Amino acid sequence: MSPRLIAPLSLAAAALAVLVMAMWGMKALTAPFGTSDSSSTSAVCGPASHRTVKRADVTVSVYNAGKRQGRAGVTMDLLERAGFGVGAVGNAPKGTKVWAAVVHTTRTVHPDATLVARALGAQVRVVVTSDDLGPGVDVIIGDHFRKLNPKAPRSVRVTNQASC
Repeated sequence: MSPRLIAPLSLAAAALAVLVMAMWGMKALTAPFGTSDSSSTSAVCGPASHRTVKRADVTVSVYNAGKRQGRAGVTMDLLERAGFGVGAVGNAPKGTKVWAAVVHTTRTVHPDATLVARALGAQVRVVVTSDDLGPGVDVIIGDHFRKLNPKAPRSVRVTNQASC
């Protein structure tokens, strides 16, 4: 490239970069509060494609649907030692039938519930329900639940900001 062209091309590139930054800054300055688009970050979720939910971020409530007493407390102890936050402990509503374990959530897309289900075992289902039994994700256990999955992930990546 000719030395005579380097200076004017560099100046044009710098002017274009300043113009783009000025337009982006004006858009950010004049945007209404409380809204975000797909390219911005949320104070709670962070960038939509980079958010990770860790066990310490998730509160779990455990309810016993089995006949053996004290199983909800024992399971809560296991979940707490595995890094989850402690919610409520008690008996499941009358008539609830669960073989081993099931995770209940009120949200269709809920990475917290997915992380809890994986910790409970490969076959544990996540069920969307309108009944919210306690704080955080609800776990209902039956008499055949034995232990947590030692190979379960300690976090899950969130790929959709709608799940925040």
